[in-house]
Amino acid sequence: MCNQRPWDLTIPRAIFDQIQAQKNKCHAKKIRLHVSQDLQQVPIISTLTTKYKLVVNIRSAILHHKVIGGWFDLLLEGEAFNIEQSVLYLKDIGVEIWNEN
Repeated sequence: MCNQRPWDLTIPRAIFDQIQAQKNKCHAKKIRLHVSQDLQQVPIISTLTTKYKLVVNIRSAILHHKVIGGWFDLLLEGEAFNIEQSVLYLKDIGVEIWNEN
């Protein structure tokens, strides 16, 4: 009994781990960003979904491919750490983030 963990007394460990995993994945962040013309060929959304394992919902977008680039309102969903790392990635490649909620 001394080696029993608190979760052993109430729910099985496997169920506890599943609940914790779901809590970690339930984070969402809205961002508004500007992608300059020189970054339009970079697979930004693809990178967010594959490398950072995020669900990306494009809430609105305006894209002008010849002059100014594009503006996007995105909803990023996934683990909190992955969301924060993806925002750092965007900043590192030169994406301008205007609004982080």
